[in-house]
Amino acid sequence: MIAIAHQYFMSILKDLKHPFFAKSFVVVLLLDIACVFVFFESGDISSVSSALTGAPIWFVFFYWLPTWSTALIVLRLRRKGYHSLLIEWMILVVHMTIGNQCVSWFIEYALNVEGGLNMGLGIIFNGLMWATCLYCSYAMLEYRHKASEQKLAMQKAKLQTLRYQLNPHFMFNSLNTISSYIHSDPNLADEVLHKLADILRYSLDTGELEETTIKEEIELINKYLEIEKTRFGNNLKVEITVDPRASDVSIPPLLLQPIFENCFKHCRTIESLHIQCRIYLKNDKVIIEVADNGYGFQESVLSFIHSQGTGIHNLRQRIELRPNGKLTLSNQSGAHVKVEMSV
Repeated sequence: MIAIAHQYFMSILKDLKHPFFAKSFVVVLLLDIACVFVFFESGDISSVSSALTGAPIWFVFFYWLPTWSTALIVLRLRRKGYHSLLIEWMILVVHMTIGNQCVSWFIEYALNVEGGLNMGLGIIFNGLMWATCLYCSYAMLEYRHKASEQKLAMQKAKLQTLRYQLNPHFMFNSLNTISSYIHSDPNLADEVLHKLADILRYSLDTGELEETTIKEEIELINKYLEIEKTRFGNNLKVEITVDPRASDVSIPPLLLQPIFENCFKHCRTIESLHIQCRIYLKNDKVIIEVADNGYGFQESVLSFIHSQGTGIHNLRQRIELRPNGKLTLSNQSGAHVKVEMSV
């Protein structure tokens, strides 16, 4: 029996670590204090004195104990798979009604007030009213909290989905490059294959990460460009300028690769491809600009209404999920991509 009692007591202590208990204690305490201030406003000395004397009794037996005892029962029911708003509300009503009756008894015997509160059926009505108000308030807050958690989980799932759509697209293009050299230049194909393996390893290593540094992304881009140079040779010229202060800034993994890939996708008819990339900080934001000397974006791409391809479309969604994330496409001397995100 002692072992069972000890185990039960320890389980209660474990439940009391739930954030609800600390928060609810503060809420009901403030509620009790607010009720006392109502009597202060009345200006009646006898009412104020009674309120100050009865406040601890109301707090313990009407607010605190009924709320916590209900929460302990509800937590155990939910762990067993029972989650009924009606049942939980009824438990709170019963506890607050009993608590109201306890308050009446304590006021009668501890404070020598004949008849206690003299509320009669009002005790049940009072418990019903307060239990309904408190439970509806908590249910609303719990709903908002779950909605917020669900939204965050959906955003994370969406980011992962977008990344998995990007990676096969990049891998397909790279394998095409390797296949074009596998017979004519096996050594070169083997070299490109090893670089592709490094890129895919990076993708796997950052698969569960939400952020990486610009420095690591630039290292990945350099490997990617080495693969593309096997196709373009001396006809490819790339200039990458990174503000030293921005090197350790965190950005989503595999963010730069689809931007550079876009340059090759839309500039295949250009004999000499020139890509310029600038990464710098401005007004607590990291700015990434990538421009090429190609023919630029089609109007449908600039308007984000294109239906073919996933690169730019998914890139935009990933960026807009970041704080103050913004993707801007324009045609200047060629295609120009600008990414802005809060540091």
